[in-house]
Amino acid sequence: MVPWQKLIALIEPHYPKGKTGRPPFPVATMLRIHFMQQWFSLSDPAM
Repeated sequence: MVPWQKLIALIEPHYPKGKTGRPPFPVATMLRIHFMQQWFSLSDPAM
C-alpha cells in the first residue's frame, strides 16, 4: 500500500504551477509514472 496522498502533499509545494507554457500533468499522475519506472525499470518512451 502506497500512501499517495502523503507523498503528493510533500511534493506539491515544489511542483511547477504551469503559469507559462504547456500546463503540467497532475502531480498524482507524474508520481505514479515515476514509481512505475523505478519498480519495473521502464524508460520514458516505455511509459
